Amino acid sequence: MNDEKERITSQIDQILAVLESGGTLTALDALEDFGCSRLASRITDLKRKGCPVASRMVTRRNRYGRLCRVAEYYMEC
Repeated sequence: MNDEKERITSQIDQILAVLESGGTLTALDALEDFGCSRLASRITDLKRKGCPVASRMVTRRNRYGRLCRVAEYYMEC
């Protein structure tokens, strides 16, 4: 259980670093970059800590070339 908590804390730190630097993240970005398969949960964790994280729906191509709408997270200034 302790290893799981450390992994989640590490993912939160990595996500926060991206957002604080002005970057954006989608679930696919988080999975590829940090191995985080539950980005929405980690964003909720950040919001509970008081971080001003917002989201917007964007259109992206999936791996099959089809357009789809996904949530993109960013830090509000």
